[in-house]
Amino acid sequence: MGDEQSTTSNTSSQTSSLGDFSGKGSFGKAFSEAHSRGGSGHTFTYSGKLYNTNCADGGDYRKPEHQDNRPLSYHERHATGHQINAALKDSTGGVANLDWITRTGKTWSSDTDRRRQEYHQREHNKKSQK
Repeated sequence: MGDEQSTTSNTSSQTSSLGDFSGKGSFGKAFSEAHSRGGSGHTFTYSGKLYNTNCADGGDYRKPEHQDNRPLSYHERHATGHQINAALKDSTGGVANLDWITRTGKTWSSDTDRRRQEYHQREHNKKSQK
């Protein structure tokens, strides 16, 4: 995979977007599995720490079954939603948010919303260039 590079942070106030990959053995295997499942712009937990799935070369090495085939309008809508949600969380200290819209019961940080916004913008740009 393209020169793996991932950053870490304390998970006490953040939830990963892909889940815990500690059981995958090495960090390299965990990163590879997380990236192949979600591509760039996601986060995963490994050994109690939060990492992102971004590759140093900016590549997207998802397996075909994990490619994002959702339409351009989906990514445009979700990029806007994540942008609004991050701003709302930042301005209210996280008290007000739109996380409930997902109906998953999960909450996440405004940083995760910004990463998801970037992801949807990248996907939107890829699809609009086709």
